Amino acid sequence: MQSISRHDILRRLRQTGLAEQVQASEVLQAVQLFLRSEFSQASQDIEPLYVRGQIIVIRCHQSAVAQRINERADELCAYVYQATGVTLAGVRFQL
Repeated sequence: MQSISRHDILRRLRQTGLAEQVQASEVLQAVQLFLRSEFSQASQDIEPLYVRGQIIVIRCHQSAVAQRINERADELCAYVYQATGVTLAGVRFQL
């Protein structure tokens, strides 16, 4: 039995028009994991909402926590790239 690589899966998803949604879902999961591990004390107040272009939008109920996440945005983007191969340009917040 032949194994299927990540590249093959993405190619097939592009053919069906689902690749962008699947990658966005992977990004949201990676962001959620990063936020839970790095901001565990405020994890109930943080929720990644969606990816638009190369920007991740995060709902955050506390502006102080949003500021701390913003200070570590480069680290978050690097983590997402390492986990999913998707390059993010930045983070936006919905308070």
